[in-house]
Amino acid sequence: MKNWLKLHGFKLSVVILFAILAGSFYSWFKQISPALPVVKTAPDFALQDISGKTFQFGDTNGKVRLVEFLFTSCPDICPITMYKMVQLQNELKKTKSMGRQGSFHVRYLRPRA
Repeated sequence: MKNWLKLHGFKLSVVILFAILAGSFYSWFKQISPALPVVKTAPDFALQDISGKTFQFGDTNGKVRLVEFLFTSCPDICPITMYKMVQLQNELKKTKSMGRQGSFHVRYLRPRA
């Protein structure tokens, strides 16, 4: 047994150290980008764009969609809200929180007089 440890002890130590480091890196990277929890599933609904094309939210294959509705003639809070949404989108991209499973949708509403 002593001869085996003398011959292979260093190699065994390197393998164990490598396994510990690999496990630590895996655990660390997993904490960086946790999966988004499914809080509630939205009902299927459709919206029509300015050209008359219909967008059906049921066709999104279960991906996360963040939808914002803004008025086209909103002079005060809408520009601030849009700025905050851009900041949020940039932060989510930077932290890779949404990945390819999510996207932002902004819908502009024109109130009737």
